[in-house]
Amino acid sequence: MSLSAALNNAAAGLRSNAAGMETISRNLAGAGTARYARRDSSALETLSGGVRESEVQRQLSASLQARMWSEAGATGHANALADALSQLDETFGAAGRANGLDTVFNGFSSSLTNLRANPDNGAAQLELAQAAEQLAESLRGLSADAQDLRASADVQIGAAVLEANDSLAEIERIERQIVSTPAGNARLDLMDERDGQIARLAGLMDIRVSPAASDRVIIATTGGQTLFQGAAARLSFTSSDSAPSVTGTNGVSIVGPAGAAGVETPLPIRSGAIAGLLEVRDRALPAAQQALDEIAAALAEAGAGPPDLFMDRGAGVAIQPFAGGAQKTGLASRLAVNPQILAQPTDFGGAAPGARADAVLAAIKGDALSVAPTQAAGVSGYDGTLEGYVVHVQIAHTGAVRGAKAQQESQQIVSNSLADRFQTESGVSAAEELSRLLALQNAYSANARVISVVNQMFDALMQT
Repeated sequence: MSLSAALNNAAAGLRSNAAGMETISRNLAGAGTARYARRDSSALETLSGGVRESEVQRQLSASLQARMWSEAGATGHANALADALSQLDETFGAAGRANGLDTVFNGFSSSLTNLRANPDNGAAQLELAQAAEQLAESLRGLSADAQDLRASADVQIGAAVLEANDSLAEIERIERQIVSTPAGNARLDLMDERDGQIARLAGLMDIRVSPAASDRVIIATTGGQTLFQGAAARLSFTSSDSAPSVTGTNGVSIVGPAGAAGVETPLPIRSGAIAGLLEVRDRALPAAQQALDEIAAALAEAGAGPPDLFMDRGAGVAIQPFAGGAQKTGLASRLAVNPQILAQPTDFGGAAPGARADAVLAAIKGDALSVAPTQAAGVSGYDGTLEGYVVHVQIAHTGAVRGAKAQQESQQIVSNSLADRFQTESGVSAAEELSRLLALQNAYSANARVISVVNQMFDALMQT
């Protein structure tokens, strides 16, 4: 081998060693960072007899990454649903709890029983009026809390849609940089950054990511609507001021490369935090409100007079009797005790308060209540007593909360398992990287020594 060839080979070796050490330094810097994939490169022999560093590659399983993005959506959905139902649970109160609806209802029932046994007792008549007012207040409070939570979910959906738009815009910006950046660590840094934004988007909504030429990606919903393909689509959200019909859209639309400019297309969302919030807003909370309205309507019918024990205080209108039909919608938020009875409790039963109390008791304890199931709103059917329905509602709600929390915990286990697997397959081992770094440093020193010796030999030749 000529001295020139030896010098060129040693110089090529130095460049290869330097590139390898840069990759290792980036790996060490990324160790412990979530979703950072280890990078590897190796020295390749060239036709001229020297070496060059191979293109740096991320050690990443595409199938595992796709699974992690899918589970990110499921986790976002589970978290949103469990958090909202837990807030409602604090308001509803578990069966038997001091502030539970069943406890307040039982207090009302007990006051009727006491009045039936002591019809001429003024204290018993006052107790009934107060217990009825406490029950009406409880229903109004529960209804207000349900509507507040629904409004909060609506606001959160809007914020999540803005966050999704921000992620899509960032993906577009980063991909433009990827295309214009030569292969190497700088390009992989950008790809890592893009993957972070994709993971953020996956936590908000269901997505499917497909590879494209030149390290590009195509992002679509699982329903096939394109979110990103060189350019980002834009999502829009129309807030819902009232409970939507079961056939209505969710308020989220897509505007962008998948369709004509400026044309909004309804966008179904199947997973992610947005889907969880939509389920809360459009199913869980309307179901809770419907159950409360059924209880309020049954109470109004059981206490029908004259004079009526419970009335509809209306919205912007004078208090009025409950007449059924469409008046049932939202009744729990408007139920009130007849002002006449509050002012004069003896008016409840007139000359026969015991008989009137007995009739109301028979109505709330009789098997006359029938609630039809509403599939779209998640409301289960019921046939039985009003007293039993109150317990049924609380048990169903408690079961829904426990189920949501169990799903949340289960999903977290899956996500943690995938993260551990990613760390095992693609994560950085500091010990292994330091071992590789030591070997490269030794090779670097050897190549540097070769260059030094060749230079000395050239100097000696020049002096002869």
